[in-house]
Amino acid sequence: MRAAQVVLDGTDNFLARYLMNDACVKLGVPLIYGGAVGTRGMQAAIVPGEGGTPCLRCLFPDLPAPGAAETCDTA
Repeated sequence: MRAAQVVLDGTDNFLARYLMNDACVKLGVPLIYGGAVGTRGMQAAIVPGEGGTPCLRCLFPDLPAPGAAETCDTA
């Protein structure tokens, strides 16, 4: 069985995003995040390991409180 070489995240769920981040950091797999709400979007590439980038938890240590961030359902 071959392990993933990269994980693409297009979820609309912070808990799922943090779980993917944690798994990718543990396994040393790059994580590409992309999201959009309305006419705004953002993306990030998280590359774990030496010489890599900060992970999601490094940038945002805590999950946002429920309802604190817009989602496709709430926007």
